[in-house]
Amino acid sequence: RELFVRLIMRHDRAIQAFLRSLLPTATDVDEVMQEVSVITWRKFDQLDDPRLAQMGSISLRIVR
Repeated sequence: RELFVRLIMRHDRAIQAFLRSLLPTATDVDEVMQEVSVITWRKFDQLDDPRLAQMGSISLRIVR
């Protein structure tokens, strides 16, 4: 769990910036960010260690 939190926090700004470019309000950004975090958490145990470094891009794919 700690590793997940550290990784999601590392990529948080980039994900939110991308969402802000797509969504009209901060509330929408917050809601989608929450959904992305939940989906990423559910899939986190399926990731191989080498892919953990790519967690930001994985989260961005979920956004799309």
